[in-house]
Amino acid sequence: MAGRWPDEPAWLLVGLAGALLFGAVAEDVLEHGPEEELVHLDSAAAHVAQQVGGASRAVLGDVSWLGSVAVMAPLFTAIVVLLWWRGRRHAAWRVAVLVLVLQTVVAAAKLLVARPRPADAGLLELAGSFPSGHTATAALLACVVVWLIRRGHRHRATLGLVAVGLAWVLLIGVSRLALGVHYLTDILAGFGLGLAVGGLGLALPEAWFTRSPRTPRSARARPARASP
Repeated sequence: MAGRWPDEPAWLLVGLAGALLFGAVAEDVLEHGPEEELVHLDSAAAHVAQQVGGASRAVLGDVSWLGSVAVMAPLFTAIVVLLWWRGRRHAAWRVAVLVLVLQTVVAAAKLLVARPRPADAGLLELAGSFPSGHTATAALLACVVVWLIRRGHRHRATLGLVAVGLAWVLLIGVSRLALGVHYLTDILAGFGLGLAVGGLGLALPEAWFTRSPRTPRSARARPARASP
């Protein structure tokens, strides 16, 4: 249909762009360490964000909470259950697998990189700083919502959905930065990782998330008998 947003090619591009962003930031962090990589950019971004958010710390805390496991886990569970209930079991499997993959990669990256949190993070943030799990999960959620709602919409409506999704991820990322619990590079890496898992996962063929029905025994081909 003319004017429709393409499916697999578009998501593949999103996934590749996210993977490139995550890889570039991760390489810089791993090569130089937290004391040297992009120090001026991280410090400047943190300073600006804290100035903007100084009088609205409570609001930023609420925004940050929206990206937490306490909110995201029930939300993704509801999406999977709703899709399953409506008969879209392949979509339910896809979303569930993508969430598990993302959380596994985030946990592994935090463990392997072992980047300390900023000094203002406090005792409540015990996990490693790199990457931002809140931002990664928010980016994946934006991808999933756009993927589910986009069907049947034309190009202009799809761009509107993308803009809302990006605004949502930006709010989560800025809140984490302004609260002093992440560096800017953590947030960029989380954004890239969420796009990579979401984009590449949504670009996969539907057959990857469906079971091939077994052929009944009665329908199996029998060897032809030799003619007398």
